[in-house]
Amino acid sequence: MRDAEVAHAIHPIVFKYLLTAEETTKTLQECGVSRAANVAQISTGSFLTHRYATNRPTKQRDLFQAT
Repeated sequence: MRDAEVAHAIHPIVFKYLLTAEETTKTLQECGVSRAANVAQISTGSFLTHRYATNRPTKQRDLFQAT
């Protein structure tokens, strides 16, 4: 399976529980998913924020608490 397919499959869970890329990576590694860090970045959208955001909160939860 491609990384994007795995990320698409787990995205609803990542979004529901507001998991960070680090939390998602750890969980995927425990499940034995290859390239877990890449899948986690895709599913959490952190690959976009690393490129374009400079002063972003460290966790996705911080985004929702700030509003």
